Order: sequence, then C-alpha cells, then structure tokens
Amino acid sequence: MFKFYSKLGKSFVLCSKFISNFALLVGTKYLYFTLALVINELNIVAQKAAEAAEKISDGDDEKKASLLNFEMEIDPTKIKDANIDIDQNVFQLAAACQKIFSAVKTGSDKVPMEFRQIFQRISYSIMDKYGSDDAVMKAVGGMLFLRFITPALTAPQYYGLLQSPPNTVAQRQLVLIGKVLQNLANMTTLGAKEQFMNNFEDFMQRNIPKMRQLYMALLDPATPFNQKMKLELPVPENVRLNSLAMMHTHIFRNETKIRNALQSLPDEERAHSMTAVLNDIIGKYGEPPKKAKEKNVEASKG
Repeated sequence: MFKFYSKLGKSFVLCSKFISNFALLVGTKYLYFTLALVINELNIVAQKAAEAAEKISDGDDEKKASLLNFEMEIDPTKIKDANIDIDQNVFQLAAACQKIFSAVKTGSDKVPMEFRQIFQRISYSIMDKYGSDDAVMKAVGGMLFLRFITPALTAPQYYGLLQSPPNTVAQRQLVLIGKVLQNLANMTTLGAKEQFMNNFEDFMQRNIPKMRQLYMALLDPATPFNQKMKLELPVPENVRLNSLAMMHTHIFRNETKIRNALQSLPDEERAHSMTAVLNDIIGKYGEPPKKAKEKNVEASKG
C-alpha cells in the first residue's frame, strides 16, 4: 500500500492522514528507541512529585520548593505558585527537549526505510514546485514531527509508549516539549503568538543547524541505514487496527480524487497497476471498517 500512495507525487497533500497512520505501523520500533525511555522517565518523576506534594502541608512552603516539584511550566498565566522560578522551568524544559532531539538526531540510522522513501518523494515534489531546499526540509519536518513524533509525545498511550495516559503534570510537560520541538522542526521564530516561548530563542539558534543536518542526512540516499534493530516490537493491536481503519476510510472518502490523480500520471503502466490496487481495496470491502473503541493501549513488550 505504501507504493500505491508514494507514487502520487504532487497529490501528496491528499495522503497526509493516510501517511500518518502508515507511519505508525512501520515506525513503532523507531518510536520506542527514540521516545519511550524519556516519556517513561518524565511520567515516573511527575508521579513521584504528585505523591510527594500530597504529603506536604499547605503551609510548608520551604518543602514545596523541592527540585522534585519542577513542572517545566513556562506560561506565566498557568503558574499558580508564586515560589515557582520560571527560569528554572525553562532550563528544565530545554534540557528535556535537547535530550529528545539528540535522540532523534543520533538515531537517524534507525528511521524506517519507508520513511526515507516518502522523504525522497516529498523532496522531488516540493523542489519541482518551489525550488527551495528550506521548503523541502520543512515538508520533511511536517512528516517526521508534525505527523509522527509530536503526536506520539503528546498522546503516548495511543502509540504503545505508555500503558495509560500520562499524569496531569507529565501530560503538560509533553505538550510543551512537543510545542518546542515542532517549532524547531519548522525552523521558525518563536513567540509570535505566545510571548513566553521567546525563552527558547537560544535553544532554537543552537539547534536549527543540527535540524538541517538531520534533514540532509534523511534525504541523502548514501546515509547509513540500520536495517537490523534487535528489538522485536509488535505494533499494539488497537494501534494497528485503528491505523488500518483510518487509512481504509481515507481511501474510501477520497476515491474519486485518487483516481483522478492516477489518471494524470505520465507512466501509464504504473498508473494501471496502482489503479488495480485501488480496485482491489475498494472491491474487497463493502464499506470502510470502523475504528475500535478507544482504550488504553497496552505497552509493547520486546
């Protein structure tokens, strides 16, 4: 099915939701190697902080200032405790973002080959239309971060990275980390809408060149690729079924657009073979499958 959609070229926008779910099916191992440890650490520390806070009396401000109580909150409107030092939270959040980004960058050899093929197709289409390396890199970032890494950070339970939703503090931390990393992936200026994000300007300036290096490596066919990750990690059943259901539904809803796109392909033989795949998909099922009811996704086990 990947070949079916990867060949649509300029119709890539049509396939964004499809590719998001496809990426999940082929990228579970990569998510585990890149994000699972940090997410679990954040969740455990936040849970211990919550348990410790319950044991502290309301009048004991000195104990409340414990380092364990850092919540990484940097939005002044969301900080209720006057004793919280935003500079400390900025430092803590920046450290977490740096740790995750470093894991993404150093693990570029573990990015699935299917992703690399999609990145190449993005590169051809965007360069043909805009002729800009920056536009290509931002489009690759849209696939890798916006459609894959950031959603896994903000809802790890649906990607098999946690057994249940993160606690309230960890959830907010993950949202903030996702916000910072998504801006980094876009290589854009911070603070246009949220002034408190300007605290990460130095972080951005240090890491944008590294982000460019990551994109260049992922787009370079000569970049080493680790095809043999030792961990056997199945996609959690709910994740697999729901992803397939979403992709199948997307095909049904956009059948006409897909057929029109296939008719515009210059390679008639390729268009014919992919149309046959489409006919097979549509013909086997009378209607799109329904997603399974939302449940806590069990963590994958190696």
